[in-house]
Amino acid sequence: MKGRLSRALWLLVAFDVVALFTVFVLAFYGGQKASNAAGIFSSSGATTVTDILPAGLSFISGTGTGWSCSSSGQTVSCTNSGPIPPGAISPITLTVAVSGVAAPSVTNTATVSNAGDINAANNSASDSTAVHCDDSIAPSSRSFAETGGAGSVLVMAAGGCQWTATSNASFITITSGGSGSGVGTVNYTVAANSGPARNGTITIAGQTFTVSQDAGCTFSLDSASQSFTSSGGNGSVSVTTPAGCVWTATSNAGFITITSGNGGSGSGVVNYTVAANNGPGRNGTMTIAGQTFTVTQASNGQQNLNVALASNGATAMASSLYNASYPARQSCRDCRTRLRQALSSQVNTISH
Repeated sequence: MKGRLSRALWLLVAFDVVALFTVFVLAFYGGQKASNAAGIFSSSGATTVTDILPAGLSFISGTGTGWSCSSSGQTVSCTNSGPIPPGAISPITLTVAVSGVAAPSVTNTATVSNAGDINAANNSASDSTAVHCDDSIAPSSRSFAETGGAGSVLVMAAGGCQWTATSNASFITITSGGSGSGVGTVNYTVAANSGPARNGTITIAGQTFTVSQDAGCTFSLDSASQSFTSSGGNGSVSVTTPAGCVWTATSNAGFITITSGNGGSGSGVVNYTVAANNGPGRNGTMTIAGQTFTVTQASNGQQNLNVALASNGATAMASSLYNASYPARQSCRDCRTRLRQALSSQVNTISH
């Protein structure tokens, strides 16, 4: 009788995961010449497979038609008391628990024995396989305000599984837990943001942790207001902000027209025109990068005075049109003086 053992091992290793592998037993026997088919017989007596599990694997159960399996420590014994026909394959499936101690690979060896075996030299077989630590992290992402802050990530890995943590963004700093084994924690900080919204990542135990941060853009104008004469004119406002910060400019008055720079990203200039004013003084605004810019414009200086006078039962209308050639901010005392002079002239005319 000759016996042969062939086996294959498949492992998918994760945290507290159960794996399966199969031992294949192939029996064939020869006594006479190969052409003598009558000289081929089935096995007799019990057949035993012994498998000493590598470190990191723990026996849970063994199944197979006709097989009965048990364990003592790392040694697994499976016995089949029935005959195994010539050329037949009789598989045994072992269920094992896998820990990170088995990483990065295991080599498993199994041996078959039968009292009628005449050649024990080919009764053992070995198989090596990679053991992968299927680590996980929680959470997988987090959002921060523009002020930044601190956070932590839990690493879940089987005992013996080594892992590292690396920041892939300059504004994210790992403060502790840059490496570890098994279950652990990675602590990190996120710097304050003075620019547009941004994203960054940390690679932890081969997994990607994503950090999202709100924009922290600040905007300033080189001036908050500008005054114009009644004839109007052109003006400009400079906007200062970090690169990537987006802003817009809008006129809130019909006599103010933005000619260029009605929006941008980063620092820029808003150019505008103020139309001529044929009426009283007026004010208008523009909203630039969320801030208010005020335009003040003087009147054209023309005033009409109409005074109704009554004297001796007769009514007369005195009208005086004068040109205020001096600035509109001229004192009211001057206005009253001119009014009195106009009225005096009209009264003298009526009395005569």
